[in-house]
Amino acid sequence: MKQILIIIAGLALMLSPNNVLAQQRSDNCELYVVDADLKKEVMLEKFTTTIGEEELTNKSFPLLKTGLVVTVSVYYTDESMASRHGADSMMVGVAVSSKALPHAFSTTNNALAEVTLATFDVVRAKTYYKVNSKSYLIGVQCSNGTHEDKP
Repeated sequence: MKQILIIIAGLALMLSPNNVLAQQRSDNCELYVVDADLKKEVMLEKFTTTIGEEELTNKSFPLLKTGLVVTVSVYYTDESMASRHGADSMMVGVAVSSKALPHAFSTTNNALAEVTLATFDVVRAKTYYKVNSKSYLIGVQCSNGTHEDKP
């Protein structure tokens, strides 16, 4: 009897679509800042996300020596952009502000992009921002990490 319960519990764990192991998956992202006048990369911050339903990965970084902060956000959902391949999508955003933000999606001075996860390989959001007469290209780029590709 004990063996049957162990087998049933193991099968339930393997067949469960939202098991704990699914929360271990991640995508690889980077914030980049390019000095638009010099056409030279001046900042690069790499990070990984946590993939999960309604999961937000939020990072904030000081923008060089400007006193400003860049907030980068990655959000996974199944309620925003359904496609014929599935309902799961990923939204990425980058925003510049005087302080760290709770997320980069609904603020001024931001850039957003959204992609369905069924066909996701790389997604990028970028914007130009001027600080003290210096122009910067500020962006976030994420590439498919450890979640499974869907046909």
